[in-house]
Amino acid sequence: MRTIRRVSTLAALLDEIQSELGRAQVEAAQRLAAEMAGQLEDWRFDLLRIPHEERSRYQAPNGYWYTKEATA
Repeated sequence: MRTIRRVSTLAALLDEIQSELGRAQVEAAQRLAAEMAGQLEDWRFDLLRIPHEERSRYQAPNGYWYTKEATA
């Protein structure tokens, strides 16, 4: 994916996050933040030229994933 398209996609996600937070939709904002974090991580791996099959050892846990069960 071209850089301009990735930046545009991430900017759109950020706009959605801000919109959801403005409506106090925290869970929706967290889901969008998790998606954004995943896309940024994929982009970083692409830039580092790490093959898809090797990425699992370098991936960090996504701190934006949230489930109600985890807090219960």
